[in-house]
Amino acid sequence: MLGCSIKAPDGSKLGTLYIIDQKSKSMNIEYIQTLKDLASMVEQELAALYMATLDELTQVSNRKGFMVLARQTLNLCIRQKNLHHCFTLI
Repeated sequence: MLGCSIKAPDGSKLGTLYIIDQKSKSMNIEYIQTLKDLASMVEQELAALYMATLDELTQVSNRKGFMVLARQTLNLCIRQKNLHHCFTLI
């Protein structure tokens, strides 16, 4: 098993991207570089989302960011069947 860390745009660690297989393999430099490339792509996507949802000057969620957060919160409340709490948040 081989892993590569994933970091947020601010440098904080978010997790690890792993390559897992049912068979044991020796990892050559090509596998390692591919994993690093994939981790970099994930970090770039996270950075793009971050930039698209925050106001540059205030670092507060813009309209798109608010809608993303609101949708996630509503979905969480629906999954937990706690709509009363959800509407209290909004």
